[in-house]
Amino acid sequence: MTKYQQISLISLGRLNTKEKLYLLRRFLKLLITIRDAASGSEPGQPEVQAASEDIAELKISAEEIARLEEIIEILAEATKEGTGYAETPAMIAKDKERCRVVNFMVRKVLDGESLPLATEREAATQLRPMVQPYEGFYEDPYKQKSEIISGFISDMRKPEVADYVTTMGFEPYLAEAEKLNNEYRAMDEERGKKRSLRKDFIPAGDVADEAQDLLNDMCIEANASVVYQPSETVSDFVRDANSLFDEVREARNQRGSRPDDEQPDTETPDTEQPDTEEPETPDTETPGTGTETPEEPDDRPVVQ
Repeated sequence: MTKYQQISLISLGRLNTKEKLYLLRRFLKLLITIRDAASGSEPGQPEVQAASEDIAELKISAEEIARLEEIIEILAEATKEGTGYAETPAMIAKDKERCRVVNFMVRKVLDGESLPLATEREAATQLRPMVQPYEGFYEDPYKQKSEIISGFISDMRKPEVADYVTTMGFEPYLAEAEKLNNEYRAMDEERGKKRSLRKDFIPAGDVADEAQDLLNDMCIEANASVVYQPSETVSDFVRDANSLFDEVREARNQRGSRPDDEQPDTETPDTEQPDTEEPETPDTETPGTGTETPEEPDDRPVVQ
């Protein structure tokens, strides 16, 4: 019985905008290479490509390819827009200030055993279970940090820990952290208003579902060709598509489970840190970050 290798579909929802753009561009390039070869066009010469032609061997239409190109343009614009409206130097500086203040309180509690006063050591012991999840909070995306810092302030103002907070001398630091966090949020809101004035801007999320459906349809059409119209071209496409998807999955899993579609897709990670040296973060769940997402299964469907 003959076995056919199939394309293993990939979930775009687990990717950020930049990763989606990379995958779709590479996938389009695979399609264009086959179309050029069939039409006799020279690879890499878009001005002579037969843009109106279907890819008969893969059962993929010219309309599908044209729409994929449009979606790629929208994602590219969203990436440029995100970069243009990324955290400004003033916002980055404000974030650094708020992280420094909150991190001082977190570290004082977690390193409380070294405090010279017995009353502070005892207060730190009582606060540690509440503070422990906030360790390394500054590694989270900017927007999530705003919520995390608000959560920390709320926790420290609970009546049941008021005496311990007073003993640790945290009241002025909590007030400063709240002020800085509110200032950062105001700056972020103002940036959002400026962005909304762009009438021609289409958010990447508006085409995300369509991109997934279109990618799935083209992969399914190629998979059908494997069975009903097998050829070396089809087999090579399936192999190259799976290789591309595996590459993107691996890169995404190395990035970690934290969603970052809300972040601007800039080259550097959205992980500004305060000027303090920190030990490795223990494997504890941080508020607002969700739980670890398992890697996608690597098994590909095989049709017999």
